[in-house]
Amino acid sequence: MIKIITKPKIMSKDKFSRKNSQYYYIKANLPVNQWLCKKIEMKYIAQKGEIPKIGETWIPVGRKIHLIQLCLFNADQVKQLVTKELSIVRIAPNRTLGAIFLSSYGPESTLEYDEFIVAPATVRYKHRKGYWVTHMYVNNEKAMWGGRILGWPKEMANFDWPDLLPGKAAVMKDSDHICTISYSKPFGSLKFWTQFYAPSVLDDKIMCHRFRFKADFGICRVKHEIPKTSPIYDVCHSRIPILAIGGLNMKGFQAEGAEVLGFIPEKATYTIQQLIKNIGNRD
Repeated sequence: MIKIITKPKIMSKDKFSRKNSQYYYIKANLPVNQWLCKKIEMKYIAQKGEIPKIGETWIPVGRKIHLIQLCLFNADQVKQLVTKELSIVRIAPNRTLGAIFLSSYGPESTLEYDEFIVAPATVRYKHRKGYWVTHMYVNNEKAMWGGRILGWPKEMANFDWPDLLPGKAAVMKDSDHICTISYSKPFGSLKFWTQFYAPSVLDDKIMCHRFRFKADFGICRVKHEIPKTSPIYDVCHSRIPILAIGGLNMKGFQAEGAEVLGFIPEKATYTIQQLIKNIGNRD
């Protein structure tokens, strides 16, 4: 679930190079006696322009509006798209909280690209709750591979998205229309952080990463036009929109705090069997 949080202002960075990543030692803006009692946050930051590796944090810097629409999705329709090891969190009869995201990351980001995400369920595994992502579309091949390395279903798509307020963005895959998103200028402006977790399946592992975004957020009117031929139609057509917000001047952290929450025995067994078979074939 998305949380609104406050964070201390980043005061200084002592940068150390470590192979292909940058290592940041981040101190909170606190008096020394308080800072000594605080947990020090240390990050591996993905190298700009390169495909991020597992454990490296992506840095997004928004160049257009950052849109989040919270919706209630049909849990039965989504269930078949969620790996069976995860349980869907229902907050109403047969309804689960999900979100649709649209964002654009500019030249100051780790990678420069547009992104459209459908996360139609809140799921739980052990102690962790987060959004389960079923569809992710980007227009940068490095961003696509960086997402797949982490177990997310990123696909390439085309974005027709002029930088306007109010505005409209069309997402296409080849000649297929996925979605057209129309949005108003944000009403009001309040700077705050949003935070959520997103689990994924990577080989036999159930992974989880944290996402945090800070922006000048306001309430938006958002409309999604989804044709029946779209791959997101089945999960989206019966959703109930609750709230939409749009953020300007967005900055944040993506895919940070990589966790391995557990393992999928069937996939692990399958991998071992394949390994034994491959060894036998070599003999």
